[in-house]
Amino acid sequence: MGCCVNSTALQDLGLPVDAAKPGSPMSGSKPPAPLAPDPALALAYSCVVLHTTKGFLRGDWGTFQAEAFYRPLPGDAVRTIRQLLIRALDIANYAEREGETVEAELLG
Repeated sequence: MGCCVNSTALQDLGLPVDAAKPGSPMSGSKPPAPLAPDPALALAYSCVVLHTTKGFLRGDWGTFQAEAFYRPLPGDAVRTIRQLLIRALDIANYAEREGETVEAELLG
């Protein structure tokens, strides 16, 4: 079975076209995703995005309710999800006021 990655899509993402070639890191060397999501992962990865206790605005800044995850995320998955959402919602200043270090970078 051949590779099904569109070279134009790779270029749009800023990736080299040869990334779709067999043997490259993006060539599908991982095993295929399971057919059904893992409900335990969805439950484990659901979290409060940010809870503040200082300043004028206090409380929860939103919750992330995971619908489905097929594989575990590497590292501290909940922290990664929270960091990405904090940066995407542009509330990093409030997170830093609470003493949290936001390491996710804003892209685009």
